[in-house]
Amino acid sequence: MLKERVITAIVLLVVFVAVFFFASERVFQLAMAIVAAAAAYEWASLSALDTKRCQIVSVVVGFITLLLTGVLSNLVLVGVLAWLGLAFWVFALHKLRTAPVKRSIHSPDWFGVVLGSVLIVITVVCLQSLRFNAPHASAWLLLYCLSLVWVMDTGAYFAGKRFGRTKLAPSISPGKTREGVIGGVAAACSLFLISVLFVGWPNGTLLAIFLATIVSAPFSVVGDLFESQLKRAAGAKDSSDLLPGHGGVLDRIDGVLAAVPMFTAIYLWLA
Repeated sequence: MLKERVITAIVLLVVFVAVFFFASERVFQLAMAIVAAAAAYEWASLSALDTKRCQIVSVVVGFITLLLTGVLSNLVLVGVLAWLGLAFWVFALHKLRTAPVKRSIHSPDWFGVVLGSVLIVITVVCLQSLRFNAPHASAWLLLYCLSLVWVMDTGAYFAGKRFGRTKLAPSISPGKTREGVIGGVAAACSLFLISVLFVGWPNGTLLAIFLATIVSAPFSVVGDLFESQLKRAAGAKDSSDLLPGHGGVLDRIDGVLAAVPMFTAIYLWLA
């Protein structure tokens, strides 16, 4: 298992660096459409759709993603989509607090499929904007945004192991603690300080990046919990076995689905 995890991680890292730093905009769009299609397939599968319908959803979401990232360069429209994503994840936080147990999924949940597809498309559009269209867009800005999710997750894990006492959402993810979340936020803030020292953000963007950091980083946990709730309702351990040793695409991007639209909305608003 460890060998599979390491090999998969290395392959993903190589592909990630190639696409984010060296690919043209068109190649980037195609790569993101493939990721969106795979994530949509998994979401449809967790929503109790049969294989044929999952494939149809996957193709449709991939096509829509490719189309939108190819034509949607207007930052106002991107901002509207990002704020819609932000609003949903604030609402999702409320629902996770008030109704943490989701009913088991035994029949096709088309509302869930449509919702998941919209969230995936919004996230990819935001990724595209941070890389190519937003003010001072760059691979480094996009890398920073995604790194917040990874650093938040890592910081929360270690802080939770060391200091965790109070369960965050025991009926959804028993291992997560409030102390872990605090540790994750501290790690994300540390990343921001390190980036200030070594990246040198353009003038006028520092406040936008800082506020986007402290809002989007903790909300990556909401994305994680939301997918965990969906998997519990579907009776699944992972979203798929597409990535050996790592589960599925959704398992890798659940926090990204929440953090990226939030980061983009705040960054476009203030930058």
